[in-house]
Amino acid sequence: MFLVDVSETRPVGVSLHESVENIKRMSKLSIEERIRHISRNIEVRRSVELLANQPKDSSISKNLVKEATQLLTKKEFPKSLEALNFAMQLVENDDKETKGWIAGLRSAASLHMDFFKETILDCNLALDDLPLDLTVQRFKVWGRLAISTSRLEDHTSLVTILRKIKKELYESSLEKDKVVSLLHRLSISLRSTDGNNQPTTERNKACPPKPDKCVEVKVGPAGRHVIATRDIQAGECILVDESIEAVLNLPFLRLNCTNCLRAVISGVPCTLCTQVIFCSDECMENCGFHRLECGHLDLYPPIGPLVPVLRLFTNRSATYFLENKEKFEFHDESIGWEVEDDMSSVFNLQWREKNAEYIVQMSTQAFYIVHCLKTMGYFGDQTDQTGDEELYFGRLAYHFLLGADENSHQIVQYNTPGSAFTGTFDTLYEGEDDVITVIGSALTKYMSLFNNSCDVNTLKYHQGTRTVLCAKRRIKKGEEVTDFYGEHFFTTPRASRSINLGFTCLCTACRENWGLRDSLPTFSEQYLKSKKKSWAKERRHLDTCIRRMDVVGVMDSCRKLEKLVGVEPPHQELILPEMYLNYSMCYLYGNKSVQFEYFSKQINNHPVQTQ
Repeated sequence: MFLVDVSETRPVGVSLHESVENIKRMSKLSIEERIRHISRNIEVRRSVELLANQPKDSSISKNLVKEATQLLTKKEFPKSLEALNFAMQLVENDDKETKGWIAGLRSAASLHMDFFKETILDCNLALDDLPLDLTVQRFKVWGRLAISTSRLEDHTSLVTILRKIKKELYESSLEKDKVVSLLHRLSISLRSTDGNNQPTTERNKACPPKPDKCVEVKVGPAGRHVIATRDIQAGECILVDESIEAVLNLPFLRLNCTNCLRAVISGVPCTLCTQVIFCSDECMENCGFHRLECGHLDLYPPIGPLVPVLRLFTNRSATYFLENKEKFEFHDESIGWEVEDDMSSVFNLQWREKNAEYIVQMSTQAFYIVHCLKTMGYFGDQTDQTGDEELYFGRLAYHFLLGADENSHQIVQYNTPGSAFTGTFDTLYEGEDDVITVIGSALTKYMSLFNNSCDVNTLKYHQGTRTVLCAKRRIKKGEEVTDFYGEHFFTTPRASRSINLGFTCLCTACRENWGLRDSLPTFSEQYLKSKKKSWAKERRHLDTCIRRMDVVGVMDSCRKLEKLVGVEPPHQELILPEMYLNYSMCYLYGNKSVQFEYFSKQINNHPVQTQ
């Protein structure tokens, strides 16, 4: 007997109520025979309703609007946006007036947080949906639209908006004195914004993609690895890897866009279900997989590699896999990134069948994927039997699962400042809160080609579903370019790292058994005064930038220190600048929650002053 348990806090759990002998015997069968056997002896159990498809209900939506209004009054703007986006998910499709109220309130919260583009979107939505007889309420929305347009310095649009405001007010039932008073107040508000305009940048500005300019894939006795084809400088972008599939963890489905994974400000709901939200109309229109998944997300485990594999299928038709069987016949792990086809890249990921129990567990998960696809109507007419066509998809699912289990990558975002934050960059990460939070998992085309190093020479951050890989220090021509799997040599002994990683790492730090941080060489005070004056001066400047929360200054200083240090690892003085280069680039360019983006805007507008 096999039990598939979809839990609230972990990946799909598989319980094998079989003897050791039966499991060993099953592991030697073909994958099709294993799935056929499992289908006859399985129970699928969901211990809780993870994300039930709640019916749209405007009465619940209006209660959320009241809650959001109270949060706005308390100036808890991120929380009010969260409540209003949920209200937008629940409002009935034909209730235009409630949609208008929600959009109007969201525009108020967005304007307070300086999200001017999102404010404009919501103002236009509110003006489309709010009745004309709500003159004063509409005027407030018009005012936010004018202020946001002014802050973006779009003077042509501002002139048009002001003309429309005057026309609507004079055509309303308001007395002329009231109209003049409202226009005067708007004029004062607009004048107060003059000179306060901040340079506007795109959210999470990207580095230019360079996937083939400075690195190449080599194949050796240990498998595929990536080397530098020229010297790469600290902070330089190595590649931008767009995910083949990326899936939000369930706890973030009401906070982040289900298509691009960015935090949602002006959310666009699905018209059919209440399980997901999108950051824009464009993301909703481009989200082809949701047409099949709509209303079925309660089938999904909240985390783990199974969901990206399931997304490989829901984002492509059954016909695609049936017509392209030749792509999935021969597994070739030596393939590098010259392969243009995404599915070929996924199919040829490196994997290993670890033991008999692992083989049967992954076979059971492959059956669960077929079960989910059948539930969603992927195969057309429903059948109780697992036919040849579905066995073919089960074989594919098993193969993809093995690759995903070894090669899927987490997607993270800055979530909330640490509870011990006192205004300095170092205290941002202190306290019990998870400053950097995993929001999803992804299958990527290139990142799986990079081996682990416990002295990693790269850093990475995420922009939506993309992974941006940059050099953390100078990487010499011919040197292997590595990734970080979670263990630093200077914090954890080699034996513990091997246990935590689940394999024997062959990086230089592990082969040579480098010591922990306190045992590494460092600069003496006398040496700094006689040989490293420029480095010491820049190191003091880094400390000043950290105290001031000058994150751009931190990034620039770390790059300069790398050029001035003049030593090779392992060395104590390499650790901190590399760490803060990582932190600063992730902070400046990576994914952020709405709460953290608001926090960073406040820091930018009110920099910390130090002596």
